[in-house]
Amino acid sequence: EKESTQEPAGQEGETGSEEVLTVVHFAPTDGHITVPVVLNESLHANVLLDTGAGITVLSSEMAEELRLDYQTGHSITLKTMAMDMQARVAKLDSIQVGGLIKRGFPVAVADVRLGQQGGFDAILGMDFLSDYTIQIDNRKHTLTLTPKAR
Repeated sequence: EKESTQEPAGQEGETGSEEVLTVVHFAPTDGHITVPVVLNESLHANVLLDTGAGITVLSSEMAEELRLDYQTGHSITLKTMAMDMQARVAKLDSIQVGGLIKRGFPVAVADVRLGQQGGFDAILGMDFLSDYTIQIDNRKHTLTLTPKAR
């Protein structure tokens, strides 16, 4: 069961502004956490949560399905524990995790087959996650994202 909800967490300071958090139910897959996302407001995907990845990564197949213009994007090198891999930078119109949406979101597109090996379609990196305090409840299979104070 993969769903997301947005819940108020309480009051903050004297301003009376509500702190909003997003709770996303995740699927544990072979010791990894995969969360549901929506790309460009249309494509539903399961992505690997990777706090060690600096940038969100899509496979070239997924980029083609989204009709992203990645072939003309600048080239970058993704460093993994196993190897270095070449990728091109493209831009998503939007990426949504639970009730959180980022627009004009840059991603790396690499010629990898993510879904066949790990049950996920992409890798969600710190470029998305760094704006939030992250809490993982492995018993309830929930990921809670709370915006960091600016």
